[in-house]
Amino acid sequence: MAKRKKADDTAHDWRPAPYRPHWHADFWGDSRVLNMTLEEVGCYVRLLDMHWVNGARGIPVRRDRLLKVLPALSDDDALDNVLACFTSDGAPAGRLVQKRCLEEIAKALVRFTKARAAAQARHQGREQPAPKRARSRKR
Repeated sequence: MAKRKKADDTAHDWRPAPYRPHWHADFWGDSRVLNMTLEEVGCYVRLLDMHWVNGARGIPVRRDRLLKVLPALSDDDALDNVLACFTSDGAPAGRLVQKRCLEEIAKALVRFTKARAAAQARHQGREQPAPKRARSRKR
């Protein structure tokens, strides 16, 4: 089944790497993170991961949607502390983004685009091998 494109996708398909860069000095150097409870830090990391998977689309602004993916948050003040690290600047309508995460997504998109172009150039003009047939087991 083909992946459905969303209206606010970037020009290229966003296929996140199986990891998200995590810059410890920047993360723990942010006074907002240092003042978070352990529960809030866990929710912040979860939202960063969600942002990475969503690409430049970021995370939804709607509190009810966020609370569904952040069941550990105990109150609205905790959610406000976590959302203080996100901004709507440069984000599609109704979404929030995190500045450093957007920078890393842009870098990853450049790497992905270059790798795709290199693979296409490498395989251009080659015949595609026939799919291998599974061997049947004789009983």
